[in-house]
Amino acid sequence: MKTAVAIVLLCGFAAFPAAAQEGEQQKSPFTPEEGKMLGELEQAIRQAFDFKKHDEALAALQKQAPIFEAGLARVEKGEVDYGEQKPMAIAQLREMTAGNYYNQACCLSLLGRKEEAIKALSRAMELGWLDVDHMKVDKDLDPIRDSPEYKALIDGLNYNDVFETYAPEGVAETAAVVLVLHPDESNEKATIERFKPLADAMKFVLVAPRAPYTMAAERFAWGRKSDDEDAALKKISATIDAVKGQRTVDPAKLVLLGARRGGYFAVLFALSKPETVRLAITANAFWNKYYFADFMEKAKAAGVKVCFVHGKQDPFFGKSEDGLKQLTAAGVASKLVPYDGGSKLPDDLIPVMKEALTFLGL
Repeated sequence: MKTAVAIVLLCGFAAFPAAAQEGEQQKSPFTPEEGKMLGELEQAIRQAFDFKKHDEALAALQKQAPIFEAGLARVEKGEVDYGEQKPMAIAQLREMTAGNYYNQACCLSLLGRKEEAIKALSRAMELGWLDVDHMKVDKDLDPIRDSPEYKALIDGLNYNDVFETYAPEGVAETAAVVLVLHPDESNEKATIERFKPLADAMKFVLVAPRAPYTMAAERFAWGRKSDDEDAALKKISATIDAVKGQRTVDPAKLVLLGARRGGYFAVLFALSKPETVRLAITANAFWNKYYFADFMEKAKAAGVKVCFVHGKQDPFFGKSEDGLKQLTAAGVASKLVPYDGGSKLPDDLIPVMKEALTFLGL
């Protein structure tokens, strides 16, 4: 079992970012009735765990889950407005909901309901459950640990096929597709929300894949170690293939956009695999001039274009300047779009990204 997440976040819902102005009452993703019920259920769950009454704990957890799911849906749909802190609120609600399903899986495992336990565990992982180290030592999962389904879930953490899409209303079937690789502290859902205004303004289809799970970082991230790099490139390829299965994708209108480590992989993929993607935007990312040098001739022949977006106050701004010089010297079309700021992208993405996307031909 692992209940600490739910207990901490449920106490008065104080962990949620304030959705109101100072002096106003803080908003909650739950109704007062739901909040009261969640508190009562949490007490019942802890008491059942203390006395190892797993059937009672399961019953309470299963009553909690739809309340968590409802709160999550309200924030995702904007019915409860958290403004710029919406991604944080969504992340916290997903963590709470994932913890609930993980605890359900533990109860079901101990009760011998193995298929249901695997299903609950799978749902927890879909919501972002990442604590593999705890799973390895959690005796509650011993009854299902040797099953092929459990092993497949663990193996699948490194590679996943999860991605989110957003198409503005009325967007053309042949519209441009921008695939955004999220930074480490973000995720695919938050990325969709962050880039929606830009997609609406420029009428392109937005795609945000979930990064592979890296054991070293213990999170979904675009890792640059050898095994992690292979998983990242595989994930990008698979996401592009999946999108092509859903809609018409013009290679001349397919863009990879990534922030920080995501930006590293956006440009690496475009340089090394120009037969798939030839347009890339790398934002506030590290530039590996020695590694990337191997791909310059191939990228030039394929007509690759790279746009650097970088905050002038970011300590790695000079790396983008170096990258621009290297690409220009190699005959690869490139441009640097600087903005006043540091390592975080500007609050208003439209002016900066519109300039970058226009350079790429969108």
